[in-house]
Amino acid sequence: MSGVGLATVAGVPLRAYAGQLLGWRGTFWALAAMAALAAPVIGRFTPADGDRGTVSVIVEIRSMATRRMAVLVVATVLATGGYMTAFSYLSPLVTGRTGSRPPPYR
Repeated sequence: MSGVGLATVAGVPLRAYAGQLLGWRGTFWALAAMAALAAPVIGRFTPADGDRGTVSVIVEIRSMATRRMAVLVVATVLATGGYMTAFSYLSPLVTGRTGSRPPPYR
């Protein structure tokens, strides 16, 4: 979940800036190039899974029914919903109060 928060706080403004400089096609190709560079690094340093056998769907669903997992899921939903709601309302509030407009898209 911290990756989503970091992407929202840092990635969105960086993407908007890159989009203004490069346009949407340039931003797309820059991200494609970064993904192509990151893929071998991720493949190299990600540990291999051992033979752990298969787990049934019933076991997976049963693990979601524990109290600890339910608290974790509810906390995650509330935290994610909270900051997404805040960002959804912040943008129109800031642009409305300051009289500024969002940057045009190319």
